[in-house]
Amino acid sequence: MQERLAELSKKSEDPELWNNKSEAQKILKEKSIIEEKLNQFLAIENGVKDGREYFELAKAEGDSQLLSDTEKNLILLKKNSDAFEVECLFSGETDLNNCFLDINAGAGGTDSCDFGLMLLRMYERFSAQHKFKVEIVSMLEGEEAGIKSATLKISGKFAFGWLKTESGVHRLVRISPFNANDKRQTSFTSVWVYPEIDD
Repeated sequence: MQERLAELSKKSEDPELWNNKSEAQKILKEKSIIEEKLNQFLAIENGVKDGREYFELAKAEGDSQLLSDTEKNLILLKKNSDAFEVECLFSGETDLNNCFLDINAGAGGTDSCDFGLMLLRMYERFSAQHKFKVEIVSMLEGEEAGIKSATLKISGKFAFGWLKTESGVHRLVRISPFNANDKRQTSFTSVWVYPEIDD
């Protein structure tokens, strides 16, 4: 990764690069992504070193407050490193982009519409946890409950990378709250995720 960064830095210093504006933007974007990943890696590495030092200090002095704070910091560091590990797997050209997410209720009637609303809320919460911005582009409500369809625009770094695997048909099997006989109901809702791309 450092070799690629050195190569991109050398290319970005070439005055001829700016003759081709689209190529220059592509190089600078890739350089920025690699620099950010290296900085994240170094922050995690430094966090682990600091955690070890604070742990040894807390253990030596018998400081339970410092030990508790160190534990909290290490738990947060683990969460951040797990997310970073997943983001390193995003190698697709559009993984970094914002995305559009379509939800469409399928077979299952009112239960399917209700399931569509559950999925909508789930994606909104997931986006909030990843600090993505969610905008409801369009929504068609169900006749009794839930939604027939909805389109969300989810904006943030690696939004498409995180959500692209959600594309497909989702199935929910449950005792239906909309059925007076308490029968088990199977409902289907489709989700399709598209990257936002430049013109």
